[in-house]
Amino acid sequence: METGTIVWIVVAVLVLALIIGLALWWSRRSSERRVEKQRHEAAELRRRAEADQVELQQRQAEAERLDAHARMAQAEADSRSADAARLQAQARERQEELATPRHDVEERLRRADEIDPDRPGDGRHDGRTDRGTDHDTDRGTDHDARRDDGTPGSSDGYDDGRERHVAHETHDDGGRSPSR
Repeated sequence: METGTIVWIVVAVLVLALIIGLALWWSRRSSERRVEKQRHEAAELRRRAEADQVELQQRQAEAERLDAHARMAQAEADSRSADAARLQAQARERQEELATPRHDVEERLRRADEIDPDRPGDGRHDGRTDRGTDHDTDRGTDHDARRDDGTPGSSDGYDDGRERHVAHETHDDGGRSPSR
């Protein structure tokens, strides 16, 4: 073989080796860049995840604080409800305790009306037999009340400012209850 051909073969082998070397170098460099890019992306994802985790922990803490506040408010409402129920029960008990004394007072007032010599004898009376109940909300006032003769004043015949009550019982003085 001639020297020129051998030189060309050696040059061709060197060029081919150089091309293969450059290709391998380029491949590694691209691979390293890709790996570095992936590392950067992974680090960025971790940073974002950690920031989101901190935010989630803060939101969780706020939710737990609100839940605790709601439980405290519910406990307070339950306590107030129990207090209200207890007070209502006490009020009912006291009303029940007052029923007999109220009835006794009513009975004594009715008896006093029966034996009162100053009580009008014409079948009308001042209605003092139903004292425990407040049927007359305008006691002591004469809102458009008229006397039997049509003049303004009390319709029960009394103009002395005494309180008037509605009677609901049958009386011995005429057999019927006066009505307003």
